[in-house]
Amino acid sequence: MSRIIQLPHMLPSIWHHTIHSSAARSSLPRLYATKAGASFQVPSKPTFGAFNRLFSPGETYEPADLNASHIESLKQRTSTPPDYFAITGKNPLDCYKDVQLLSNFVTAMGHIAPRYKTGLSITNQRRVAVAIRRARALGLMAYTRK
Repeated sequence: MSRIIQLPHMLPSIWHHTIHSSAARSSLPRLYATKAGASFQVPSKPTFGAFNRLFSPGETYEPADLNASHIESLKQRTSTPPDYFAITGKNPLDCYKDVQLLSNFVTAMGHIAPRYKTGLSITNQRRVAVAIRRARALGLMAYTRK
């Protein structure tokens, strides 16, 4: 049985909607409200099992897949690599001629890699981007590939 909580005292009087208490019952349609008072339903994906893991039809699963014990291991974030220039003390602007070093901060398609992948500080990321653009302008580095 679905437990529905209504919080009229916590919401402005022009907002009228229902809040479902459990995310595990995601097969229920969720109601969204607008300030005009009109509500609309957004269909949700069917999920089977705990923690919204999607099981496709015909797929077999173990009882351990429904336990909460493995959730902590799934939520662990991968660590970012350390800031190379902070460790070595080099200035990235002086390394524009070192194409081999700068290619570590470029994706396979030639884009400058974002900070969460490079692990650089804000200032060093900006300096590496300037050094890469400088190397490309001098013809030392390719624009379109690593």
